[in-house]
Amino acid sequence: MANILVVDDEPGIREFLVEALASDGHQLTEAASADAAVERLKHEEFDLLITDLRMPGRLDGMDVVREARESHPDTRVIVLTAHGSVSTAVDAMKLGAIDFLEKPMSGPTELRTLVSRALSGVPDSGSQPITDVNDYLSRQLTRALGTDYRVEDLIGRGGYAAVFGVHDLALDRALAAKVLLPEFASSEDTADRFRREARTMAKLSHPNIMPVLFVGREREVPFFVMPRVQGSSIAEMMATKAPLDPKQVVRVVRDIAAALDYAHGAGVIHRDVKPANILVDTATGRSVLTDFGISKAVVPDGLSAATVPGVFLGTPQYSAPEQIAGEHDVGPRADIYSFAVVVYEMIAGRVPFDATSASRIAAQQLFAPVPPLSRHAPRVSRKIDSVMARALAKHPGDRYASASEFARAVENVLA
Repeated sequence: MANILVVDDEPGIREFLVEALASDGHQLTEAASADAAVERLKHEEFDLLITDLRMPGRLDGMDVVREARESHPDTRVIVLTAHGSVSTAVDAMKLGAIDFLEKPMSGPTELRTLVSRALSGVPDSGSQPITDVNDYLSRQLTRALGTDYRVEDLIGRGGYAAVFGVHDLALDRALAAKVLLPEFASSEDTADRFRREARTMAKLSHPNIMPVLFVGREREVPFFVMPRVQGSSIAEMMATKAPLDPKQVVRVVRDIAAALDYAHGAGVIHRDVKPANILVDTATGRSVLTDFGISKAVVPDGLSAATVPGVFLGTPQYSAPEQIAGEHDVGPRADIYSFAVVVYEMIAGRVPFDATSASRIAAQQLFAPVPPLSRHAPRVSRKIDSVMARALAKHPGDRYASASEFARAVENVLA
């Protein structure tokens, strides 16, 4: 059995930990403060350290972790953290902690599992120090998916989620997993909305909509898994070659309009149509729209994405005026507006409204007239200007009634 040091300033937590682990035959030593724990570690070696991270006094839990790693490198470390404080736990794991446990704890089962795994010496996702949040997310995803899947490269990371490549070993297929970042996942309401919206996506079945295969969660890490498209997003394509060829624009417009019309017919609003959410399959040329409703999961109706500090969802350059204004009743024509901004950018090589701050972009979306697209694309007929003026009308009722109606108007000009 193991010699374990338990560190927490709350007597009830220490009592719970000691009783749960003593019944398994372990030898327990208690410390009521970080200062006392550091002194203990200077004179005694332990097989396992379990320490709270936030404690009053001159030292805190991070100091305890540092002392344990410096004085006794073989001592395994599990940290305790309050719900919603994953980033703090990740910092401790960078120092060498192998896992964490959230407070309040509902029972001893998870504690015993973590302790058993820590003491077994069996390599797992926590056997090496965490290097950053992406590393943490990758390990939690690996744990959640199990041995039938292999988590591979980080495909990308946006304002609210990271996307990892995943290989399905049983079926030998390439998948991708979108994982909600800890700062959003720490809110139970947000995590629930994320899973709920992912389930909504899973009900959509259309060749131009990215299907969701399944939804899961590990600790504070909700995620969903989808096929991996072998290709590039429109954002990536325009980063290397903008504007796009008119024939390619027409193909993208047809596909995405079909996807939006199908979704709107099913009562689903995308809310974040932008180049990064449109993927083009290299082999087939087919365009696929992804991330339906996920921005709503992270920033609910009534909060303007442009006014939530640090949150770049419903990106201001692509957001409809009613989204910028934080209106509750956002309908299909908000998607048509965002779609029109993407089309404008594909043709002109730039968005219609841009500035050095989100607030200035928001003001332009709300009040500024649409700059004539033909000014930036002289080879395109000026008829495109009236098409864009209607698609980007400030009032939803003045826009095209459907994405396909807008697509036909664009195609008539570019064909």
